[in-house]
Amino acid sequence: MKKNLTLLIVLLVSLSCSNSKKKKSTIIESRYLYSSTLDSIKMRTEFKLVKTITDTLIHYKYKSESDSTRNFEIYYKLKTESLFLNSEEYKIFKENSLQYLENPEVWFDDYRMAEPIIDGIEPIMFNSEYGILAITGALNPTHFFLAKKNDTLIVKKILERLY
Repeated sequence: MKKNLTLLIVLLVSLSCSNSKKKKSTIIESRYLYSSTLDSIKMRTEFKLVKTITDTLIHYKYKSESDSTRNFEIYYKLKTESLFLNSEEYKIFKENSLQYLENPEVWFDDYRMAEPIIDGIEPIMFNSEYGILAITGALNPTHFFLAKKNDTLIVKKILERLY
């Protein structure tokens, strides 16, 4: 009887531990996409950022409120601090590269492609709590994902610091 009770307790503890690893939480926030090309800055659309957090990774879904073809996803692996966008891996190039002007305690890391390509998308200014702040590429406009609407002044200040 004692052996069966011990076995039952071990089984229950192991089941509760395996279930705790599967816990996840979801956070939904708004982001406003601004694009910068040459001398113009335009607000494009509102996105819903759906952030799903598990023990091993954070999954970010950016969902356009007006055009589903703009939707995209990124993954952040907690253990390696790597980002994944379109099957490409990104690594930290420079930590605390850009201070968020709305909150001086928040910093963004500069992520670059692990295996760079000519027309690759980089840098990505990112932190795991906020998600993407800015994303650019040599052949693409720079995009900004801001938490506030109608904030072109912040976009201009970030551009100054990036370039």
